[in-house]
Amino acid sequence: MTCQAIKTTSKDYSKLASELSNLENNLGNRYYYTRQIKNLEKTIQVARQAIKTTLKDYSNLAGWLNNLEHKLESRYDYTRQIENLEETIQVMRQAIKTTSKNYSNLVGELNNLENNLESRYYRTRQIENLEKTIRVTREAIKATPENYSNLADWLNNLGNKLES
Repeated sequence: MTCQAIKTTSKDYSKLASELSNLENNLGNRYYYTRQIKNLEKTIQVARQAIKTTLKDYSNLAGWLNNLEHKLESRYDYTRQIENLEETIQVMRQAIKTTSKNYSNLVGELNNLENNLESRYYRTRQIENLEKTIRVTREAIKATPENYSNLADWLNNLGNKLES
């Protein structure tokens, strides 16, 4: 059904990116069900297409970049190839750049970036990767409201990273 909607949607039509994002989510579900890499690759391809058709200042762009990041992270988990992790980090940084500093998802996006940077540190054991992880963790803590339920966990995570 979503494929039909995309075929009938004009390339200039503002709903194209949204329809592509819906298709990407459906294809993502297929991958999570089958665990076949070809389904994940198709999901990533459609997610990129949704982002490509989105205006740079469109409010959903950060969310669609975040969706792509999750799919790229799944590909890294599947392949264990460092290039996939690097692309995941790059996309998450792009999502953060497009996110309003007052937007509630900023903290979650920073947390996703922190997790990916931490994976890179564990993979490479290079101290500069740990330092980047600590820097982003501090950013996430700074952006977190004091009454936020995960703040204590993130402070604890920072303490653990500082001990590393």
